[in-house]
Amino acid sequence: MDHEAKLNEVYRQRNSLAIALAKLTLQNGGTAGKQFEVGGTNGWGWVVYVDTPVGQLSWHMSPESVHLLDDLPVYAGAWDGTYLGRNNDWPLSWRLK
Repeated sequence: MDHEAKLNEVYRQRNSLAIALAKLTLQNGGTAGKQFEVGGTNGWGWVVYVDTPVGQLSWHMSPESVHLLDDLPVYAGAWDGTYLGRNNDWPLSWRLK
């Protein structure tokens, strides 16, 4: 598998997890959805948003994953700028009730 194919597979897996988290959040009464960002680069205009107790999460979706968004409602909020300065371990700081 070449580098581009590997990268596409990583994005496919990431997108699937983001969409699954959004659906799980909605099933449990939380806020999540999709929104189209005008000016998205190279077809990556759709964004999945999930509101969590520790802030908003968002992921741009690859053009290959857009069909997976059909079951998500439109997100009524807006990007809050959250992500700057995060590292990959920040979800470990969540405290479950």
